[in-house]
Amino acid sequence: MIRPLIAFILFVSLCAPTLAQRKIWFDRNWDRLPTSKDAMYYRLWEGEEGNYLIKDYYRSGELQMEGRSKTIEPTHLFGEVVFYFKNGQIDEIGVYEEDNRIGEWIYYYDHGGEYAKGEFLEGNKTGVWEYYNDSGAVESKGEFLEGKSQGIWTYFYDNGQIESSGLLKRVSLSEIGKPTTKVVLLNQNTVAKKMPIMDLLPVILKMGPNAFLLSLKSPTEMVSGCCTLKMGK
Repeated sequence: MIRPLIAFILFVSLCAPTLAQRKIWFDRNWDRLPTSKDAMYYRLWEGEEGNYLIKDYYRSGELQMEGRSKTIEPTHLFGEVVFYFKNGQIDEIGVYEEDNRIGEWIYYYDHGGEYAKGEFLEGNKTGVWEYYNDSGAVESKGEFLEGKSQGIWTYFYDNGQIESSGLLKRVSLSEIGKPTTKVVLLNQNTVAKKMPIMDLLPVILKMGPNAFLLSLKSPTEMVSGCCTLKMGK
């Protein structure tokens, strides 16, 4: 009895370092850390080369992501992958192919309602996407091409009525002109006021699913998600 017991203890002792290494720590930017100090996430896995089941966790122990990967770190995801909020609700769900998002992906609010839905092609948003408000009504709808919004985008009031609709094209501040350029803000074809373009940034940043959306309708006129911006003197 003593010899088998000693053999078992030796086996566990030899395996312990290997088991301890089956956890990887990451900072808030998902950069790998040598220890748990300053870590925000950690990763556990099982399986074999080319087909690992990866589970990422918040430091406090809640599941953050679950999916299959050909490698452990960095990941090379394939098949269905699910991301979670810290409260356990699904954050995003969809399919990876060769580490790129493909097909339909659905995004959720942390209370469980759908936030957005649309297609990916080779890792980029493509086709028509819909975005929803907290109550589940469509808030905006428009097209993406190679990950960038383009074409006709329509924005809706909570009651489903159209707030605005227009052709979108992404441009940068350098294309618009100096930050002190005056613009006229029009909403529902009504002139609101003139203001420096920089003063409009808080408004612009709220428009659409992307952080910064502006459209060039003509050399002197721009259209954003819910407003028309006309160059002023």
